[in-house]
Amino acid sequence: MSTPLRLPMNMSSIAARLFISHVIVGALTTLLLAAVFTLGIAVSTVLLNPADYVNFAEDVALSWLMPDSHYVSAAAQNDTLNFTPPGYAMVMDASHQVVFTQSTAMCAVGDNLSACAPHLVGLSAGENVVEMNGDTWIEVVLPIATGHYVIGYFVSPTQGNILDWLSDLVQKLPGLLLTITFFIMLASIPASALLSWLFARPLLNRISRIATTSQRFADGDLQIRVRDFRRDEVGILAQQFNSMADSLQQNIYALRHLLKLNGELTIQAELDAAQRERLKLSRHLHDDLAQQLFSIAISSAALPDLIQRNPSDSVRQAQNISRMTEDALIELRTLLVDLRPGGLLESGLARGLKALCEKWQETHHITVELSLMLRQEDFSSALQVAIFRIVQESLNNIVKHAHAKHVVVSLVEGRERLTVSISDDGVGFQPPSTPRNGQLGLLTLRERAEAFGGQLIVESDIGQGTTVRVELPSSAQERLI
Repeated sequence: MSTPLRLPMNMSSIAARLFISHVIVGALTTLLLAAVFTLGIAVSTVLLNPADYVNFAEDVALSWLMPDSHYVSAAAQNDTLNFTPPGYAMVMDASHQVVFTQSTAMCAVGDNLSACAPHLVGLSAGENVVEMNGDTWIEVVLPIATGHYVIGYFVSPTQGNILDWLSDLVQKLPGLLLTITFFIMLASIPASALLSWLFARPLLNRISRIATTSQRFADGDLQIRVRDFRRDEVGILAQQFNSMADSLQQNIYALRHLLKLNGELTIQAELDAAQRERLKLSRHLHDDLAQQLFSIAISSAALPDLIQRNPSDSVRQAQNISRMTEDALIELRTLLVDLRPGGLLESGLARGLKALCEKWQETHHITVELSLMLRQEDFSSALQVAIFRIVQESLNNIVKHAHAKHVVVSLVEGRERLTVSISDDGVGFQPPSTPRNGQLGLLTLRERAEAFGGQLIVESDIGQGTTVRVELPSSAQERLI
């Protein structure tokens, strides 16, 4: 029984990615809100009315009256950022003498307005918009209870540089933006974890079911399927897995059926091969050995009468009987070799082929030249028997049909194929495109070659001899005869 697959909960998991994405979204949202907040402050500052600048003039008066005090005016208290627009201001006494300045004013302390800025003498209390040097300024004249008065000039933000205003605002926001972002991010972490758990858990369970089902399918449970019919991406993945599993199951069933048929065909082929061997043995016994024994029996039966009538002819008859008996013994040994090649192959294919050629040459008095070019000799027993039978069948065909005087047998092992070649200098013949039933020797050779995925090639011309070549692939060792 297979162990259910558990998905790892690490930083690369879906839940971790959802959690991180929620935290990032919270941080970006915080930054966006803070930016909007800052922009709102900037806009509200930029859109100040001229009357609002009296507050800044009051702050200048308080700075003169109480230089060491931490008092903040009501206007400054309402101004969260304590923002002062660009400009300058001066405090004068009743005689128009400057007693206090803020920023770089047009007059210095101790100067008299009638001397440094006569156009400012006699201004009415209040605020006005004036044009100076091509810029728009807010002019504020604020009387003080001590008899002094304040004159201030502040650059109108509608004409000023908004980037400078924003820069001043940022400088007056020490840590506010980062503090807000930090606390909102801290608040978003548990919410992100909760949302990740709520949304990721069902998704992870569905993916885990697909992974577990695929593992069980791989372990051999071909009937199992994923029960997920939703129309989202995970549901589509589950349906695709089910379709793939259906196809694989059908292919597996088809392969099993083919294996069964192949086994039946293999058994049938073995039975057919055994039947052909029996027919071949029966034909040899009937055509060769039986005829020879019959001739020996007839000659032996007539020998006693021949001895009485003609002793000299009886001697020749006895010699003929001896010769026929020797031929029958040779034929019997050949049949035994055909039936049991294992004895010749006990010491390896090379020595077995050498022994076969030597016995064949000794028996039929035809010169045989054997050439072996092998990288290895650890062929399977089935392949060794097949090669031995191919050479043996070819030599038997030469004896029966070729009337040859010289035969060359070669076995060459290349990178991609193993080639068995038997050539003779006999009478030759016209080879058919496909061996027929009457040509049992060629038919047997072709079947042996095809059993190992190889092919039979016959090259012959009348009077030019014959070459029988069998080419086997390098994968022939993996096949069964």
